[in-house]
Amino acid sequence: KKATKDAKSKKSKKGAKKKWGGSRSSEKISNKVVYDAETLKQLKRAIPKKKVITVSSVSSALGINGSLARQGIRYLAAQGLIEKVSYHHNCCIYKPVSKEPVVKTVVVSNKD
Repeated sequence: KKATKDAKSKKSKKGAKKKWGGSRSSEKISNKVVYDAETLKQLKRAIPKKKVITVSSVSSALGINGSLARQGIRYLAAQGLIEKVSYHHNCCIYKPVSKEPVVKTVVVSNKD
């Protein structure tokens, strides 16, 4: 009977009978959940040199989870090593602090 069902399904308009494959799951990433001395040193040294700093970039660069990456970004911002460019509740974008001094010009008018 099975052979006749397969033959009928191949002749049908829809084609062959659908075969259900096992679900393919991606490999689970095991990121760190606590800062150790080496990761903290790497955070202070490498992250402020990046052009664009986001939670995702910090997480992938250091191998830490997202909540640790957010804490690290807040720590670097409090230290004055990075500055906020844009903030939204689900994505914060930071950049390194520019080392050029800001020059303010003052216009003085002489009215006698």
